[in-house]
Amino acid sequence: MSNLSGRVTTNAAVNPPAPPARLFFWLSLIALAVSIVTVIAMTAYSRAMERWVEHSTLVYQTTRSALLDLTGPIPTGNRIVINVAGSDPERAIARFDSVGDLTRDNPGQQTRMRAIRELAGEWATAIRRGATVAPGLAGAVDLQVRQFLAEEQRLYDVRVHRFHMTQNATAAAVAIELAFVGLILVAYARRIARQMAEAAAFQRQLEEQAAELQEQTLQLEVSNHELREAAAATAREHESATVHERHRERATALLNASLDSAPLAFALVDADLRYLQVNARWAELTGVDAPAHVGRRFEELVFSSDALAPALEVLRRVAKTASTTLNVQLSGHKRSDARADMRHWLLSASPVTPTAESSGGVAIALLDVTDASSVAQTVRR
Repeated sequence: MSNLSGRVTTNAAVNPPAPPARLFFWLSLIALAVSIVTVIAMTAYSRAMERWVEHSTLVYQTTRSALLDLTGPIPTGNRIVINVAGSDPERAIARFDSVGDLTRDNPGQQTRMRAIRELAGEWATAIRRGATVAPGLAGAVDLQVRQFLAEEQRLYDVRVHRFHMTQNATAAAVAIELAFVGLILVAYARRIARQMAEAAAFQRQLEEQAAELQEQTLQLEVSNHELREAAAATAREHESATVHERHRERATALLNASLDSAPLAFALVDADLRYLQVNARWAELTGVDAPAHVGRRFEELVFSSDALAPALEVLRRVAKTASTTLNVQLSGHKRSDARADMRHWLLSASPVTPTAESSGGVAIALLDVTDASSVAQTVRR
């Protein structure tokens, strides 16, 4: 896990942090929303312009038709003939009135249309009276109508121009917004591709770590198997050691019992002549319990003060030369009963080989031969 964390940290340090995906999403959504609103607004504006164009066309055509109904074919000359064919002032006035209704949103055009309506009324009155229409009236009507139509044409051109400009601006805005959306989508796609690459690399790292973990698991299983075998072997060794310990304790107990029941005194000292073990007969000679001997020096607890010096000489020589000495005759009083008769002993000493558990020492055997000496003296007498 530590290796994997290190690799991931290194990759994060090399690559700069990418913008959050939520930012790309909201930017794209806002751009698309603006584009949709722009298209909807442009569509509504286009429909309004279509209705206005139809309105302007209707006003223009109605005005031209009303002028034609009023004047009819105007002959050349200084006078206009009354009741010319095709002239219908009443219908012309009705059409002028409808045009006036259509131009209520334009005060200037309504003013011109009222002037045209008054001239048309004079024209109709002259016709009804059978009088001659003055050429000035016809010219005035024609001039007013031309001015009215010229203004309508100007307004039409202005609005069409604005409509085209709005279309171009809308197209440019939509194109920019779509380009912006495209850039955002490209950036988002690149970010997704980078994240996919990082995810693939991370997955490979996880697979490598999984392989390492699997190998470590196998090694742990092997180690566990070895530990189980070692534990079983240890248990067997412990059981065997327990059995050996019981045998050793039993043998030691038998040995101690044998030594205690032996007809001679026995003592075991280390290389510094300190007591390690004594039997019951040696304890009887020193007058001290056997356990109290352990750790005490030989000259502190002796079997006989009279025989101490030659006994020490024998023990030191055996400890130094590691050679066995047998049946050295010693005489003296027992320490436990110094007032008793003189006693005689045969001292034997044998070196003990050092082991891993002990530093060696000297085994001492002391045989009381006082009675045997008395018998021998009696026989000689």
